[in-house]
Amino acid sequence: MKVNSFKSSDYLSMPWKNGQGSTLQLACSHTDLNNFDWRISVADVKHDGLFSFFENKLRMISILHGNGLQLKNLDSQQETFLSKNIIYKFSGNEPIQSTLLNGAIRDFNLIYKPERYHAEMTWHASPTTKLQVQNSKIFFIFNAGESSLNIRLNQGFYTLEKYELLQIEQSQDFAVEIIATDLSNGFYCIQLS
Repeated sequence: MKVNSFKSSDYLSMPWKNGQGSTLQLACSHTDLNNFDWRISVADVKHDGLFSFFENKLRMISILHGNGLQLKNLDSQQETFLSKNIIYKFSGNEPIQSTLLNGAIRDFNLIYKPERYHAEMTWHASPTTKLQVQNSKIFFIFNAGESSLNIRLNQGFYTLEKYELLQIEQSQDFAVEIIATDLSNGFYCIQLS
C-alpha cells in the first residue's frame, strides 16, 4: 500500500485553459495540462463563463461554498442546477456555460481519462464512516470541512486538515475508517478503478 498526503503548501495555482480564472491543483498524474490521466483541483469561480475544454476526458464537479451554479450544455440546451455537495458529471468535450447564482462559488473538481479509469466521487457527512474499498487503483479522501478528519487505514493513522487530500494506492481491497470531529462541510471520496 502506498499512501501520500497532500498539504496546502503542496498545491499549485494554475491558470484555467480558457484564461478566465485560476485553479488550485491538489494532485495530478502528470505535470502537462494537455496530457494527464487524472487531476484533482479546487477553483474559485467569480464570473459567468464557458468551462474549459478537456478533450476526451470526463469531469466531475461539486460546490464547496456558495449559492450554486446554473449549467447549460450549449449543444443539447440541457440545463442543470448545481447546489452545494451535489456532484455533476459531464464530458470535457461539451460546451458547458456556467451562470453564478447570487455570488461567487468555490468548487471541487476531478478530470480524468475514461479509457484509463472508471471514476466515482461521493460526498459524506457522517461522524464515522467505514468504507470497504474494492477494485480500486487509486482512492482519495478530501477534507472539505473546517476541522480535522481522522483516518484509520490498516494499521496506520492519518489526519487531514481543511482542504487536505489523502491518496491511497493499493492493488488489493482494503478497509478505511474516517472520523470527523465536525461535519460543517463533510468530505469527499474519489475512487479510480
